[in-house]
Amino acid sequence: MIPVLTVRTKVALAYTLVFGVVFAAFAYLVYRNSLEASMAKLDASIVTYAGKIASEVEEQRNEHLFPAPGEFRSLSPGDLTGQRFLVRSLDGRVMLDDSVLAGAVPLSARSVRGTEGTFVIREIGGEKFRLYTGTVEVNDSAAFTLTVAALMAPVQDDLERLRLLFWLTVPAMLVIASIAAYLITRAAFLPVSSMIATARGISQDNLSSRLTLPDTRDEVRLLGETLNSMMDRIERAFDAQRQFIADASHELRTPLTIIRSDLELLQKKGRGSTKGREIAGIVAEVDRLSKMAGDLLLLSRLDAAPDSLRFEPVRIDEVIVECVQNIHPLFRAAGISLRVHIAEAVEMTGDRDGIKRILLCLLENSLKFTKRRGNVSVSLEKEPESELQVRVTVRDTGCGIAPGDLSRIFGRFFRAGDARPEGGGSGLGLAIVHRLVSLHKGSIAVESEPGRGTTVVLRFGV
Repeated sequence: MIPVLTVRTKVALAYTLVFGVVFAAFAYLVYRNSLEASMAKLDASIVTYAGKIASEVEEQRNEHLFPAPGEFRSLSPGDLTGQRFLVRSLDGRVMLDDSVLAGAVPLSARSVRGTEGTFVIREIGGEKFRLYTGTVEVNDSAAFTLTVAALMAPVQDDLERLRLLFWLTVPAMLVIASIAAYLITRAAFLPVSSMIATARGISQDNLSSRLTLPDTRDEVRLLGETLNSMMDRIERAFDAQRQFIADASHELRTPLTIIRSDLELLQKKGRGSTKGREIAGIVAEVDRLSKMAGDLLLLSRLDAAPDSLRFEPVRIDEVIVECVQNIHPLFRAAGISLRVHIAEAVEMTGDRDGIKRILLCLLENSLKFTKRRGNVSVSLEKEPESELQVRVTVRDTGCGIAPGDLSRIFGRFFRAGDARPEGGGSGLGLAIVHRLVSLHKGSIAVESEPGRGTTVVLRFGV
């Protein structure tokens, strides 16, 4: 599964990445410049020291002498550390030897063409030296080859301290940059987060809610204004649909009542005849249509005015017993066993008629989809995990619900094709149940297996 990154996280990561690259490049340039500056300073000190040696050799050579090793001790090495030098004739004969450099200077460095010296780095005795090789002129002509070496330890120590400084500061700066990026993006996206929270809370129960707009005049505010305008249009369309369904349901009830009355009158006149039986079928369909109109009207009222429910303390155990007593004759006539188990008396806050409607609808469905000699049970108990929640379970041994239909059973006008008996309902019962449970801040879960039965679990707060 691909991880989901918010725009705020992406911006913060991009900011940190760019800052890290820039700071790393800056650290590299500083390190390179420091290295070049340190090497240039070392080379200049070596050249200065080599010039002093060359002057001493040239001065005494003009007197046809060659200075003794002790005469060079008075020469100041300046900033050099562990300095060494070696003087050879142009044919490679050693004129002034150094125990450290003896045998360490390759033949290629013993002769230098021209007046410019050369620099190399050699490891001698386990330590790195910077070697300078140049010529010593006597009477304006090259007479000797001079090699001067100095330890690179001071330069390496300085660079090591600089590397340590970067190893400490670069991660610290990246952490600071990431925190700064997080705080900046958080402040920048705070209006968006507020809009998201508000938008998530908007449902059919509070379509009048609108997004809170920031004070700034920017793209975020423009987005909020656009979404609020869209919500205005959706609310108007939703209200128009609700009103139409409510008006149509209300207007249908009167003519349906008149039609039913006339049909009953005709049925009495034709009692026992074929015509009377046909009229009886028509009356049944009119009754079904009247019930559908009533259910539509109830759904419209629950959608338009959810506060019409009267919430008060209700003994849900008493409501269950009442529902079972009302519907038990139908179960007995159908040859279906109906059992009740109430663990304890429970009082909750709710609408008594609404809770009764929920239970009767579930029991009617169990009756409708359970065959003769089947079993239906209703149980009431408190949740083991929480004493503040009550659980009502309706379980039957009916035909069950196909797995593909479970996610759609609470849709309006949905009726499972395989499980629908002849003369089925309108497909609004479970929609009403779901709406009433939602208005009671409860939850409903359905488990079913075709041919084995269905279990409906209701949970309410007490």
